Amino acid sequence: MAARKRRTTTCTSCGETGPHRGHGYCFTCYARWVYHGRPADGPPLPYSAPRKPRTEAKQRTPVDYEARFWAKVEKTDGCWLWKRPSSRDGYGRYTAAGRSVGVHRFAYEICVGPIPDGLVIDHVCHNEDPNCAGGPDCLHRKCVNPAHLAAVTPGENALSGKSLWAANARKTHCPKGHPYTTENTAIREIGGTSHRFCRTCEKARNSGPSVPKPHCSKGHPYSEENTYRNPDGHRRCRTCRRDERRRRHIKARTAIATTPLDTARS
Repeated sequence: MAARKRRTTTCTSCGETGPHRGHGYCFTCYARWVYHGRPADGPPLPYSAPRKPRTEAKQRTPVDYEARFWAKVEKTDGCWLWKRPSSRDGYGRYTAAGRSVGVHRFAYEICVGPIPDGLVIDHVCHNEDPNCAGGPDCLHRKCVNPAHLAAVTPGENALSGKSLWAANARKTHCPKGHPYTTENTAIREIGGTSHRFCRTCEKARNSGPSVPKPHCSKGHPYSEENTYRNPDGHRRCRTCRRDERRRRHIKARTAIATTPLDTARS
């Protein structure tokens, strides 16, 4: 098959006759035009489609976040419950103007006013219900009734709960009846947790004479014949030591009797 003969032309840039590349240019001038820009007396630029006129952006209708919020609430004679899904901890979430917030906090802000810094929202309906044990399944966490919400400090919110910690924190007297006053209360850290102790009870325990136990843990009396002392000074029961030695002796004899003869000789 015969090779296709390339068309020759006189270059409009350098004036030499040679193989045509495009726009009336030879290969050398066309490459210079591509990499260095179009010459002043060169051919017109390649065709480009005209751009469409820019349209004006449509005006968005402002969103009524309050109306959208109350449309997702079921109002009853008591609690006003959030009907949409809740988070793992049982509290509902609502997004308004790009800000995600708890539904009880949003309801308090639009009905009562801004929440002061450092305060949290407490559900009064939960505190007044003796049959509610709390937890993620508590329906009071979905309540958005402004009459059931109160802005309190985190400490007051914790003390009003129904957890074991809150029940102990609400106690005003120790088991012996002594008041937990500032002078009579000692706070100590045990295992990373703060515990309070009654100073009157501790003083009574430390000042009283220590009464020695009349019997050992097995019920044997600590008599003069049945008692001996270790090098560290602690009392020990002779009967218990005798029984322990007897158990060890019987265990050793049983192990020897059950051992095969070939194994014992080896």
